[in-house]
Amino acid sequence: MVLTPKDSSPSTTTASTPASTTPQTTPVAATQTAAPEAPKTSPEDEAKKKAEEEAKAKADSEAKAKAEAEAKKKAEDEVKSKNLDYAALAIPNFAEGVEIQEATRKFVVANYKLFPAGPDADVKAALAKVDSKIKYGHLEKNITPYLNKMVAATGNVINVEEAPSEGIGTGTVALVHIMDNEFNSYRMFIMKSTGDILKGDRVKIVGVPVGQESFANVSGGTTRSIFLLGSHINKVQ
Repeated sequence: MVLTPKDSSPSTTTASTPASTTPQTTPVAATQTAAPEAPKTSPEDEAKKKAEEEAKAKADSEAKAKAEAEAKKKAEDEVKSKNLDYAALAIPNFAEGVEIQEATRKFVVANYKLFPAGPDADVKAALAKVDSKIKYGHLEKNITPYLNKMVAATGNVINVEEAPSEGIGTGTVALVHIMDNEFNSYRMFIMKSTGDILKGDRVKIVGVPVGQESFANVSGGTTRSIFLLGSHINKVQ
């Protein structure tokens, strides 16, 4: 006897898929926020701002011009006093107790192109400033009133010495000692070459008085001399 099962086909079980619990999100369009409007500037405010900018620009320009003018003046003052400052240090080494006084300093600075006088035009200007009424006797009696005057003297060279001095005057400094026909003595420090002038030559010296000095002479006595800061020297017949 054959036994036939009531249901020979395997049973099939279908699993149910649970429904998604994640909520669906609907895209929302981005909302653009408008920038706040800049406050409007009134014509009065604009005029005020412009005036302030112009005032600042003017102040800056004036400050710059002032600084440039001060720098220019400083440079000019240095040029005017360069030779004088050198002479002020040098002269006491040649003439004991002789120093450039304020009156002489002001005169030399005001006429700096004449110390020393270089071009012919400056030589003529120096000669034009000479006060021919001032004689040795005036300077010997009281030199103070003449410390800002240009004077001249003519005589024979007792001694002349030169040395190079780069950047000062014309690059040469000289010390000259002369004696006039009345045996009055002058010594002069000048910041340029004396050229071909030698001992025994007859010369004319031009300069501003600096002071009086005394020194021992070869005869065993004492020579009183007027010391000048020189402007010019030249041979004469």
